[in-house]
Amino acid sequence: MHFSAFPPGFHRLADRLRFLALSKRIARKKFWQACKHVALAASILLLCLSPSFGQDGFTLDLDGVSRGTTISVSSSNPNSSLSEKNVVLTLQGMNRDRQDVKASKAIANEQGKTFEFLVPNDLSLGEYRATISVLPEGDASASSAKTIPILIAGSASKKLVVFSELGELTPKIESVSPQVVFPEKKGGYSFQVLGSGFSPTGPDNHLIISHSNQKDGFDSIGEIELCWQGYPCQNPSMPVGIFKNNRQLNFENVRIDNYGELAVQIRVGEKLSDPPYPIKLSRVHPWIPLFLAAAIAAVLVGIVFWMGMKVLKKDTLGALLLDQDTNTYSLSRFQFYLWTLAAVFSYTFFFVSLSFVQGRLEFVDVPDGLPGIVLISASTTVFALGISNTKGNKGSGLLDPSFADFFSSGGYIVPERLQFFVWTVLGVGVYLVVVIFQNPAEIKGLPTIPDGFLQLSGISSLGYLGGKLARKPGPNITSIANVSYDSNAKVLKLDVQGANLSEDATFKIEKSGGQFLLSPKDVRIQASIKTKQADATDPKLASVLGLEIASPQNDWPKLKMPAGKEEPYELTIYNPDSQFAVYKFTGIV
Repeated sequence: MHFSAFPPGFHRLADRLRFLALSKRIARKKFWQACKHVALAASILLLCLSPSFGQDGFTLDLDGVSRGTTISVSSSNPNSSLSEKNVVLTLQGMNRDRQDVKASKAIANEQGKTFEFLVPNDLSLGEYRATISVLPEGDASASSAKTIPILIAGSASKKLVVFSELGELTPKIESVSPQVVFPEKKGGYSFQVLGSGFSPTGPDNHLIISHSNQKDGFDSIGEIELCWQGYPCQNPSMPVGIFKNNRQLNFENVRIDNYGELAVQIRVGEKLSDPPYPIKLSRVHPWIPLFLAAAIAAVLVGIVFWMGMKVLKKDTLGALLLDQDTNTYSLSRFQFYLWTLAAVFSYTFFFVSLSFVQGRLEFVDVPDGLPGIVLISASTTVFALGISNTKGNKGSGLLDPSFADFFSSGGYIVPERLQFFVWTVLGVGVYLVVVIFQNPAEIKGLPTIPDGFLQLSGISSLGYLGGKLARKPGPNITSIANVSYDSNAKVLKLDVQGANLSEDATFKIEKSGGQFLLSPKDVRIQASIKTKQADATDPKLASVLGLEIASPQNDWPKLKMPAGKEEPYELTIYNPDSQFAVYKFTGIV
């Protein structure tokens, strides 16, 4: 019977059966394909794990060990044929050379074998990756060894920590001495580090220098390579480390290219002292700031003197200190220059100390009180000049300017000038001593001039100016003119020219060598005013004073002296207030 003779319902049932059969075949095919994939994955897994089967695996129950002790490494293969002869413990440190340690003993037990290794005493501290190198029988070369990792129990980093014989040390720096280190003659730096947690084995302690960074704290410069005292060293010129005790390390001849504010750290193994301890390395020797300050002050003074001599064609010291009207040194100018020079010296010392010693390059400020004392000095000079121009100068005193001019007027000591001179010298001296004895490594600022000293200086200055106001002007001789000798009347005549010459003055004339020709008490002299002193409050003061001196002994110089053989004579005039002036002349013109 033909298939088409069946009723339609039968056809639909047949189609459904054929569809189901086809679906089952497809499902079976997919199933077998999945099984193949699983089998392939299992094969790959077994292939990866195959080294672990049938051979030794090693474990270490310690995650840390000290040098000189024995550690036991266990094998998990009870049928292991390894012996201490072909098992080597390899320790590979971070940035360190590897070190191989042969097994000292092999002990068999039910779980496998245990191999004992002696940790070398010269092994550096720190973390190590530990592996077992298995040497083939009869072949002791490391190139043919099979490397098997060691499972270290309790170690998150999977590394073995080697620490000191004293245990695991954590270094801590408590102080560094000195905090500011100056270079030695050969250029290196030496300092001490005090603290705790240092290893008695010198090379275990590592010195690290960091550079100060205001934004992030410190930037590491690097670890200083050291030669440790008592240990072999290939380069004797290297920096030297000295272990003094477990609380002190000394470092000598440390050479780095950085200066200023730095920091030190000590590393023992993987333990680093924290935080970094600050230290300052000076660029120069401790005497350099003082030397430079003195040199700069001397150069400035030298420039002034050179300009005076070469440019102005004058005696510089005379131009700076000399009062040309009296031919004496000016006290007001002296104290002004002295305080100015002290300010320049101290400011330079402070700047050099901060810049070259402490490593702080900045525009330093002047201390409190120093501008005030300079202002008092400048004001005193200005007011003293105004008083002299208005009231008249002091007496010129001795023939040549002298140190006594600073505290004398017209040849005699004046109390207000003496106290002003003493306080000026004392104040400048004390200020400079305080500056000079400042440690350039620790100086934070220049000495502050106390308010009491400023007040006292002001009072001293007022006393000096008050004395100039109260005191009468003194005599000053600029020349002697119209010298003649009347041989008949036996009278010496001459005109004394100058300023503030009193009609009531007394006179003295003497030869060089001290021979008196006319004593101050001699009554043979007659003085008369030829030209009155302009703007003088005393009517007896003259700018030209005529003198007539009787001499019955005829002991005056001859009218004509051979050229070059004139004998010098000194004429001294004493005003009634004891101020005097001296002038030298030769012979009779």
